[in-house]
Amino acid sequence: MDKFNVIVIGAGPAGLKTAMRLKRLDFNQRILVIDKGTYPSFAACGMPFYLEGLVKDFNDLQKTSFGSLRDKNYFKNYANIDLLLNYLVTEIDPKSKTVLALNNASNEKFKFQYNKLVISTGSQAIVPPIEGLSIEDKNLFTLKSPSDVIKIKSYLEENEVNSVCILGSGLIGCEVASSLFNSNIDVSLFEIFDWPLATLIDKEIGLYLKKQMFNSGIEIYTGEKIVKFVSENKKTIKAISEKREVNADMFLICSGVRPNTEIAKKAGLEISARGSIVTNEFLQTSNPDIYAVGDCIEIKNLLTNKTFYAPMATYANRLGRLVANNIIKNNSQAFDGAIGTAIVKILDFNIARTGLSEKEAKDLNINFETVYYSGFDKPHYMTESNKINIKLIFDKNTDNLIGAQCIGKKASVDKTIDVAATIIQNKIPHNKVLNLDLSYSPPFSNSVDILVQGFQIYENKKNNMYKGISFEEVKEMFEKDNNMENVVLLDVRSEDEFKRVPSPFKNAINIPIDYLYNSDLEYIKNKKIIIFCGTGSRSYQASVMLKNKGFKEIYNLEAGVSGFY
Repeated sequence: MDKFNVIVIGAGPAGLKTAMRLKRLDFNQRILVIDKGTYPSFAACGMPFYLEGLVKDFNDLQKTSFGSLRDKNYFKNYANIDLLLNYLVTEIDPKSKTVLALNNASNEKFKFQYNKLVISTGSQAIVPPIEGLSIEDKNLFTLKSPSDVIKIKSYLEENEVNSVCILGSGLIGCEVASSLFNSNIDVSLFEIFDWPLATLIDKEIGLYLKKQMFNSGIEIYTGEKIVKFVSENKKTIKAISEKREVNADMFLICSGVRPNTEIAKKAGLEISARGSIVTNEFLQTSNPDIYAVGDCIEIKNLLTNKTFYAPMATYANRLGRLVANNIIKNNSQAFDGAIGTAIVKILDFNIARTGLSEKEAKDLNINFETVYYSGFDKPHYMTESNKINIKLIFDKNTDNLIGAQCIGKKASVDKTIDVAATIIQNKIPHNKVLNLDLSYSPPFSNSVDILVQGFQIYENKKNNMYKGISFEEVKEMFEKDNNMENVVLLDVRSEDEFKRVPSPFKNAINIPIDYLYNSDLEYIKNKKIIIFCGTGSRSYQASVMLKNKGFKEIYNLEAGVSGFY
């Protein structure tokens, strides 16, 4: 029986990051990596872009940045790591510190002994129990593994696919919908929640995204549950929801993933209610000689002190390194936690989030304030300037930022969300953020960074200089009083803007801000005034003017017309 210093189960990003780091710390370590698949260190995040043709060669998803294919020979020659592919680990015996592996090709069984074991078995696609759903149908697929994307690509190349129906609008569902739509395939997308990416972003950003996807040509059906699939001759032909029937040439199930932890459960390791392997701050399991990392574990949320499931490559890679450090250096490096930072490109729209959502803040009974506004990632006079809608969530007791979300067409949301994540994770006080020394030059950013602008709005809110109102709140007013006799909707955009982009509200009056101060407004002085403009900046200035004229009840429509969904 072969003995190894460390055996790693799983050759994904987390497992092989752990193995490579172990060899860099101590090249004399005997390392064995076992995986049931045949594609080690595969960049699964690139699969939607391979389907679209942005990644030309499948092997590019398995290559290093310097062009080497990360196959079995690569890991042996590069780091003297033994890699067994197409081997399934069927048993872990913590007492004897052995693993039993089955060669899928020959059905032979092999036993190996370890000093330390790392479980990085990843996750598996969720296939919901829907009537008629058959994963055996030749045109119905999940998108989780390299073999999945190979099958889908082959089907697209060998068949005439003009339409696709996708179940689920999480990160993968939205990305693959975008990729196939960009490949001139009609896309129907079903989601049981009321907007796409519902577990990641709040209503304002989510409904804005839904509107942009629909306007671009994707048929997106939210708040709808598919209740049945219909097949003929081993081919799915139709999806039936509670409201409609959709025929398509191909079907994709993108209902999320769950941790793949059966082998850990059989070994008697502690498993969470979500089905993840429970680990401590050093990523040790309930057995101190066994570590776990990647999509098979939950991680601590720095803001809630609870664990959450975040099957993302960022955590897999970072924590693989940490596990190796702790194995070699005797648990010297604790993992403090994360805040759920994520980014995605859907069509031409970039969406990012970090920290808590408004729903999460409510569930935690946090005394919070939100700021929703619109602006530009670069000065408006630059041709590359793009509009961004941003939502910030502040803890009113501490004034600290606890959540951020943003969306923009071709906009640089990555910088905005990364700065926000840095602020949240390090609990940088509000007053210090206002004076952050961030870079500025017109090709890159504004003289006042767009994220800092949100902190200025929060300061104005806090000091009662600014009263915001959301589209939802205005809609509720309309529902209660359709005539809105005691409310004035004041659009302070220019006449040209007012004609070019109609007001989202009926009965709005247009008084451009250039003429507002000298206008006779006594006839509306005792009414509730809701002011709006293109992005929210002019409406704030207009509210200052009206306050000076003695108006009392003035509200600014947050994000202006740009935030309309």
